[in-house]
Amino acid sequence: MRKMTPMILVILMLASVLSSIDVYELQEQNEFEETSARSGPDAEVVFVTSPRETLYVEGDATNELLAGQDVNFKAYIRNSGDADLTNMQYTVTIYNVLNGERGSIAIDSTGADLAWSNDKAVCSPNCQESSIAPGDYIDGGESTLKTTQGNVIVWTPQSGDYEVEVKVTSIFLGDPGNDEISYRVGVKDYHDIQVDVAWLDSTGAEVNGAVEGTDPVDFKVTVDLESSMGNMNIRTTNMSILVTNADVQGSTNLIETIGVSKTVTTSDSGDGNTVTDTRLIVGHDEDINTLDPFTGELTFTLNPPADGTYSVDVSIESYVVFDNNDGCATADTFCERGVAGADAEDEFSGNNFASIYGSASTVHDIMLTDYYLAPVQTGIEAEEGGEDNMDAVSDRYGFVGGDITNPLSTGEYHLVAEVTHASSSSSPIYDWNVTFTITDKAGNVNDYPATECLIPMDYTHKYLGLETEKTVAETMGYACATVAMDQGEYTVEATANLLGLLDEDAGTLDDKTTDMITVNNDYTFDVTIVNFEPQLLTFTSSQREVLAGDSLTFTATAFDVEGDELQFSWFDGMGTALSCADGGLAIEGTCEISVDLTMVPMLEVRVSVTDSYNTVEDTMMIDVQVQESFTATGLTEGFAAVYSITAKTSGLTVDFADGSLDAVTNPSCANVPTPVGSVVVNPSTTYDSSVLSSHSMTVHFPNDLDVMQMWMETGNQVFTVASGQVDVVDATTSGYTYNFPAGSDMFPAGTTFYLIAEGCETPDPPAGEITQLNAEAIMGGDIRITYNYDALLSDENVRITVCEGASGCESPVVVYDRVDSDTRSVTFSSGTHAVVYDVTAQLCNAYACTTGVSYSVTSDSEVAAVTATGITIAEDGENWVVNWGASSDDSDVAGWYVCYNRGEFTATEMKVMIDSGACMMVAEGMQATIAKYTTVETTQVHFGVVPYDGVMNVAYGPSTDSILYERAQDTTNPDDGTTTTENEASDGVPTWTWGVIGAVVVVAFIVGAFILSRGDGDDDDKEWDY
Repeated sequence: MRKMTPMILVILMLASVLSSIDVYELQEQNEFEETSARSGPDAEVVFVTSPRETLYVEGDATNELLAGQDVNFKAYIRNSGDADLTNMQYTVTIYNVLNGERGSIAIDSTGADLAWSNDKAVCSPNCQESSIAPGDYIDGGESTLKTTQGNVIVWTPQSGDYEVEVKVTSIFLGDPGNDEISYRVGVKDYHDIQVDVAWLDSTGAEVNGAVEGTDPVDFKVTVDLESSMGNMNIRTTNMSILVTNADVQGSTNLIETIGVSKTVTTSDSGDGNTVTDTRLIVGHDEDINTLDPFTGELTFTLNPPADGTYSVDVSIESYVVFDNNDGCATADTFCERGVAGADAEDEFSGNNFASIYGSASTVHDIMLTDYYLAPVQTGIEAEEGGEDNMDAVSDRYGFVGGDITNPLSTGEYHLVAEVTHASSSSSPIYDWNVTFTITDKAGNVNDYPATECLIPMDYTHKYLGLETEKTVAETMGYACATVAMDQGEYTVEATANLLGLLDEDAGTLDDKTTDMITVNNDYTFDVTIVNFEPQLLTFTSSQREVLAGDSLTFTATAFDVEGDELQFSWFDGMGTALSCADGGLAIEGTCEISVDLTMVPMLEVRVSVTDSYNTVEDTMMIDVQVQESFTATGLTEGFAAVYSITAKTSGLTVDFADGSLDAVTNPSCANVPTPVGSVVVNPSTTYDSSVLSSHSMTVHFPNDLDVMQMWMETGNQVFTVASGQVDVVDATTSGYTYNFPAGSDMFPAGTTFYLIAEGCETPDPPAGEITQLNAEAIMGGDIRITYNYDALLSDENVRITVCEGASGCESPVVVYDRVDSDTRSVTFSSGTHAVVYDVTAQLCNAYACTTGVSYSVTSDSEVAAVTATGITIAEDGENWVVNWGASSDDSDVAGWYVCYNRGEFTATEMKVMIDSGACMMVAEGMQATIAKYTTVETTQVHFGVVPYDGVMNVAYGPSTDSILYERAQDTTNPDDGTTTTENEASDGVPTWTWGVIGAVVVVAFIVGAFILSRGDGDDDDKEWDY
């Protein structure tokens, strides 16, 4: 009694909490699917190459994307199964990452979900591919992912943290563990200041290249701002203009401020207090109606010298940005901040300066106008080739004026250079080439001269200049070299070389004519090359349990994103190399070994895969067993014995000897016979079932002994192990073999096997009888079996045997042995429908059973295929009236369940609702009247109607129909007819009562805690506490 009161208090507290929890929250859904090894096709996402995963090391990001720059998705997707893959779809989805966790699907600037699907990746007809052979990849290798319509998927990212998911689906289940790859991608905002300078002709149009002459000539300086931040600008941009061998208004060194005069914010306190002023800006003017950013322009007139060359060099001297910085008044304030040109903070610094050149006479000049690295493509995409193929946004790295900031993969690259005729005159025609120079960190230099670009630009070498009747020429040409880039750090330089001036009349080349402006001939990238480690896709063995002396084959398949040659190596658990029939050098390696005794009981095998840069490994454990037979020596003539074992160990020895011929008692037999022979077996040790897989005992004896049985005595127990038909060895010898049950331990030393030459006299069966047997089908295919009997001794039991079909089957579905203390009923879970079972009950002792009593029953786990039709839901005051019909008339239908809920529900959720009593059961008719909700809300109420049968099987189904439920707040006061205030109406109780309720709750917890603490002792006098 002393402990009961605190228990009641705890139960009441728990009840108050549990009463507020929805029934669905108490139903834990098992989202894990048990799978087994499958054969057939298997779609697998092996690797995603674009965009790359963003990695963060000590705050520095690698492979971070730039906001606003288009990105394609590229992946290796293969059929890793063993049959043709004829159906596959894939999806690409971008998720927001919030606090390090995946959030909702991200949206683009228009509000559309960043999610794409391709429902026709592999199928037929009219699909992008009809079939993928085992081991092959879609598109033959790396695939640029597309939509169902065949359009390349393009993502224009906004700044933020994201998770990219590439996922495949198929009607072929395969291995669900390789269906998707997800990884994090960071996107940053950026800006780029672009400086340019150009000569102007007499009409004010820009001149491409150099100019010639001694007359004054105009030039224009421009500054643009490219930014992912739409309202960004730079201010008070001071440009350094350096004039060589000429002057501008008598000066050779000018500092000029460039930009467009606009009113912009110069200070923002963060709380709405802003200060504006007029500034010369480049970029956006903060006006929401401004669509295009403003360009800064300055025009000057240069006075050339009477003879010789001259040039103009422009660069950023300084500029001002508006941001939140340490110089602002508070941490929340935005203010202006000056930046030196040498410390420019834009993404690419190579375009922060520019130069132009001129001469009193013709300026011979060619210039490098574009330069980038492009990975050599494999698979179907490589076959397409051509300049158009280079337009894919992920296929090139770098440009003149830009940098290659992210690491590149090892492999082959095209170095692509674009060279332009830039002479002050259009008349000269030049021969040319490009030299690509790669220098590694150790200073080793390799040059690659190039004159044309068949791949990937489909360009053959031509002269630079205007085409004439005599000469094929173009003003722009391409040169390429293909190089293999190993892991490391390099400078990769392209230099355009003017080889000479073509004399069309003579058909000769004047190599004394050289490039007069070499500063615009070359560009260099600093490139870091890294290697992705190979991926070990599968590692299998021909057997997981093997006997010493057998052969064993291991197979491993691997993948390398760079296409490097893979080397497979095999080792045991100690690191010793295995002697393999084939080491493997490809994407698949095999190793065939002979298993020996040194590998017992467990062989650890390690496969190592290397691509010359990185190594990956995996291990596998193999159970190795020994199969041995021990033959007796020294037994009485005519007798023989063999003990055979299969075990995960070795070193056993077994001795045999003749045994006693004294009379033996077997509790299964009424008689006490004298053996005609016996064998004592003495193993040197005893193995338990964890080591011993199987074992057997064979004893041979002379035929003239008329042996009818073999008994085994171990410890104090004797039981029959073989009887009846003997195994004939030869004309004079026969034998018995006893196979010990699976999972049995080895018998101890001193175990004796007796040979008995007479039958076993079976004792009488129980005297009692089965007086009642019944079997009835119940819900879910279960069968309830009830029985009774008139007498049952302590060493007797009721044996209930269930056979499919007729009684007396050799392999019963289930056998129950019931004793007197058990309830006289048992439930058999068949898991079947419409299957006939025969149930037999009989009384048994250790020797025999009575004649059985049988009963036949048919399982029932399904309702007839009848559905509710024409469902209508009508309102009738405070009730809903639901009416429906049946798709057919079937006697199996005993009634209907009507379920309803504020949200849509599935068949699984309907089962939860029915089990919890949340649905109405209709035993007669096809109409249900259900009381409406009383809560104040507006919601859609969803209904589902399903049948049940006589054993309460239910045809669970989802909600199919709905009705709108609306109930407004009743704001009238029934006491005096007045109207309550809005707060009182929403609270439902007077405001002052909440304080009272809170006080009661606090007091209740304090008193409860005090009572529980007082109940710790054993003093019965404390009973007054409760």
